[in-house]
Amino acid sequence: MAWNQGRAWPLHALAAAGWVAALTLAADDVDAATLRAVANNNFVSATATGTSYLTATAGAANSWEQFDVVNNGNGTVSFRARISGNFVSADLNLAQPDTGRLIANRRVADAWEQFVVVPQSNGTVGLRSVANGLYVSADLNRGGLLVADRNAVQAWEQFVIGDTPTTPPTNPPPQTGTPPDLGPN
Repeated sequence: MAWNQGRAWPLHALAAAGWVAALTLAADDVDAATLRAVANNNFVSATATGTSYLTATAGAANSWEQFDVVNNGNGTVSFRARISGNFVSADLNLAQPDTGRLIANRRVADAWEQFVVVPQSNGTVGLRSVANGLYVSADLNRGGLLVADRNAVQAWEQFVIGDTPTTPPTNPPPQTGTPPDLGPN
Protein backbone atom coordinates (compact mmCIF):
# COMPACT_ATOMS: atom_id res chain seq x y z
CA MET A 1 0.00 0.00 0.00
CA ALA A 2 1.26 3.46 -0.84
CA TRP A 3 0.63 6.79 0.83
CA ASN A 4 -1.55 9.23 -1.01
CA GLN A 5 0.85 12.12 -0.57
CA GLY A 6 -0.51 15.52 -1.49
CA ARG A 7 -3.74 14.17 -2.94
CA ALA A 8 -7.27 14.28 -1.69
CA TRP A 9 -8.93 11.17 -0.28
CA PRO A 10 -12.03 9.88 -1.98
CA LEU A 11 -14.72 9.69 0.66
CA HIS A 12 -15.83 6.24 -0.43
CA ALA A 13 -12.33 4.96 0.46
CA LEU A 14 -12.53 6.54 3.92
CA ALA A 15 -15.96 5.09 4.57
CA ALA A 16 -15.28 1.64 3.14
CA ALA A 17 -11.91 1.10 4.80
CA GLY A 18 -12.58 2.85 8.08
CA TRP A 19 -10.85 6.08 9.10
CA VAL A 20 -7.62 4.62 10.45
CA ALA A 21 -7.13 2.08 7.67
CA ALA A 22 -7.94 4.69 5.01
CA LEU A 23 -4.89 6.73 6.01
CA THR A 24 -2.68 3.98 4.59
CA LEU A 25 -4.47 3.57 1.27
CA ALA A 26 -3.70 5.22 -2.06
CA ALA A 27 -6.44 7.01 -3.95
CA ASP A 28 -6.90 7.78 -7.61
CA ASP A 29 -9.67 10.36 -7.49
CA VAL A 30 -10.93 13.35 -5.53
CA ASP A 31 -14.36 13.64 -3.91
CA ALA A 32 -15.88 16.66 -2.27
CA ALA A 33 -16.48 16.22 1.43
CA THR A 34 -18.57 18.03 3.95
CA LEU A 35 -17.88 18.55 7.64
CA ARG A 36 -20.93 18.53 9.88
CA ALA A 37 -20.64 19.61 13.50
CA VAL A 38 -22.40 17.31 15.95
CA ALA A 39 -22.80 20.29 18.33
CA ASN A 40 -25.54 21.90 16.23
CA ASN A 41 -25.92 19.54 13.24
CA ASN A 42 -24.81 22.32 10.86
CA PHE A 43 -22.25 22.12 8.08
CA VAL A 44 -18.88 23.82 8.33
CA SER A 45 -18.68 26.73 5.94
CA ALA A 46 -15.71 28.58 4.40
CA THR A 47 -17.67 31.81 4.17
CA ALA A 48 -16.65 34.81 2.07
CA THR A 49 -14.88 32.43 -0.32
CA GLY A 50 -12.64 31.25 2.52
CA THR A 51 -11.46 34.72 3.57
CA SER A 52 -13.48 34.63 6.79
CA TYR A 53 -13.22 32.24 9.72
CA LEU A 54 -14.83 28.82 9.44
CA THR A 55 -18.15 28.40 11.21
CA ALA A 56 -20.61 25.53 11.63
CA THR A 57 -23.66 27.55 10.65
CA ALA A 58 -24.89 26.23 7.29
CA GLY A 59 -28.12 24.24 7.40
CA ALA A 60 -27.44 22.84 3.93
CA ALA A 61 -24.21 22.03 2.11
CA ASN A 62 -23.51 24.20 -0.92
CA SER A 63 -20.24 25.21 -2.60
CA TRP A 64 -18.85 27.01 0.49
CA GLU A 65 -19.29 23.80 2.51
CA GLN A 66 -17.24 21.50 0.26
CA PHE A 67 -13.72 20.43 1.14
CA ASP A 68 -11.12 18.02 -0.21
CA VAL A 69 -9.60 15.73 2.42
CA VAL A 70 -5.90 15.57 1.57
CA ASN A 71 -3.61 12.92 3.04
CA ASN A 72 -0.25 14.44 3.96
CA GLY A 73 1.55 11.09 4.12
CA ASN A 74 2.49 11.52 7.78
CA GLY A 75 -0.70 10.31 9.48
CA THR A 76 -2.40 13.70 9.14
CA VAL A 77 -4.89 15.20 6.73
CA SER A 78 -5.49 18.71 5.47
CA PHE A 79 -8.77 20.21 4.36
CA ARG A 80 -8.82 22.24 1.14
CA ALA A 81 -11.84 24.48 0.61
CA ARG A 82 -13.18 23.85 -2.87
CA ILE A 83 -14.60 27.38 -3.10
CA SER A 84 -11.09 28.91 -3.01
CA GLY A 85 -8.61 26.06 -3.41
CA ASN A 86 -6.98 27.16 -0.14
CA PHE A 87 -6.13 24.99 2.84
CA VAL A 88 -7.79 25.32 6.24
CA SER A 89 -5.40 26.59 8.89
CA ALA A 90 -5.49 26.76 12.69
CA ASP A 91 -4.11 30.29 12.87
CA LEU A 92 -1.86 30.63 15.93
CA ASN A 93 -0.84 34.22 15.15
CA LEU A 94 -4.10 35.58 16.55
CA ALA A 95 -4.30 37.05 20.04
CA GLN A 96 -6.31 35.29 22.77
CA PRO A 97 -9.15 34.34 22.77
CA ASP A 98 -8.91 33.96 18.97
CA THR A 99 -5.72 31.84 18.86
CA GLY A 100 -6.36 28.69 16.85
CA ARG A 101 -9.35 29.93 14.83
CA LEU A 102 -9.77 28.00 11.59
CA ILE A 103 -9.63 29.86 8.27
CA ALA A 104 -9.22 28.62 4.68
CA ASN A 105 -6.61 31.06 3.39
CA ARG A 106 -3.36 29.10 2.94
CA ARG A 107 -1.95 28.00 -0.40
CA VAL A 108 0.29 25.27 1.11
CA ALA A 109 -0.42 22.66 3.80
CA ASP A 110 2.27 23.18 6.45
CA ALA A 111 1.97 22.24 10.15
CA TRP A 112 -0.82 24.76 10.90
CA GLU A 113 -2.89 23.20 8.09
CA GLN A 114 -2.57 19.59 9.28
CA PHE A 115 -5.00 17.67 11.46
CA VAL A 116 -5.11 14.19 12.96
CA VAL A 117 -8.47 12.47 12.44
CA VAL A 118 -9.36 10.77 15.73
CA PRO A 119 -12.25 8.28 15.38
CA GLN A 120 -14.80 8.34 18.20
CA SER A 121 -16.81 5.37 19.48
CA ASN A 122 -20.08 6.85 18.16
CA GLY A 123 -18.88 6.98 14.53
CA THR A 124 -17.92 10.65 14.56
CA VAL A 125 -14.38 12.02 14.48
CA GLY A 126 -12.37 14.52 16.46
CA LEU A 127 -9.88 16.74 14.64
CA ARG A 128 -6.64 17.41 16.51
CA SER A 129 -4.58 20.30 15.18
CA VAL A 130 -0.90 19.58 14.60
CA ALA A 131 -0.21 23.29 15.15
CA ASN A 132 -1.00 23.24 18.87
CA GLY A 133 -2.06 19.66 19.71
CA LEU A 134 -5.59 20.77 20.61
CA TYR A 135 -8.93 19.60 19.26
CA VAL A 136 -11.13 21.62 16.92
CA SER A 137 -14.39 22.75 18.47
CA ALA A 138 -17.56 24.19 16.97
CA ASP A 139 -17.92 26.67 19.82
CA LEU A 140 -21.63 27.37 20.24
CA ASN A 141 -20.86 30.14 22.74
CA ARG A 142 -19.20 31.95 19.83
CA GLY A 143 -21.78 31.32 17.10
CA GLY A 144 -20.44 27.96 15.90
CA LEU A 145 -16.95 29.32 15.27
CA LEU A 146 -14.35 26.62 14.61
CA VAL A 147 -11.31 26.92 16.83
CA ALA A 148 -8.55 24.48 17.85
CA ASP A 149 -8.51 25.10 21.60
CA ARG A 150 -9.85 22.03 23.44
CA ASN A 151 -7.90 19.41 25.36
CA ALA A 152 -10.45 16.60 24.89
CA VAL A 153 -13.24 15.54 22.57
CA GLN A 154 -16.77 16.16 23.81
CA ALA A 155 -19.95 16.95 21.85
CA TRP A 156 -18.73 20.28 20.44
CA GLU A 157 -15.50 18.62 19.20
CA GLN A 158 -17.21 15.86 17.19
CA PHE A 159 -17.67 16.03 13.44
CA VAL A 160 -19.06 13.88 10.67
CA ILE A 161 -17.07 13.86 7.44
CA GLY A 162 -19.27 12.79 4.57
CA ASP A 163 -19.85 12.86 0.87
CA THR A 164 -21.45 16.02 -0.42
CA PRO A 165 -25.20 15.47 -0.29
CA THR A 166 -27.02 15.47 -3.56
CA THR A 167 -30.21 17.36 -4.11
CA PRO A 168 -33.14 14.99 -4.64
CA PRO A 169 -34.93 15.38 -7.98
CA THR A 170 -37.92 17.68 -7.94
CA ASN A 171 -39.92 15.26 -10.09
CA PRO A 172 -39.55 11.66 -8.98
CA PRO A 173 -39.01 9.15 -11.79
CA PRO A 174 -42.14 7.38 -13.05
CA GLN A 175 -43.01 4.17 -11.28
CA THR A 176 -42.49 0.95 -13.15
CA GLY A 177 -44.47 -2.24 -12.76
CA THR A 178 -47.77 -2.62 -10.99
CA PRO A 179 -48.65 0.18 -8.57
CA PRO A 180 -49.35 -0.94 -4.99
CA ASP A 181 -52.97 -1.68 -4.00
CA LEU A 182 -53.86 0.99 -1.44
CA GLY A 183 -57.38 -0.31 -0.89
CA PRO A 184 -60.69 1.47 -1.51
CA ASN A 185 -60.78 5.26 -1.60
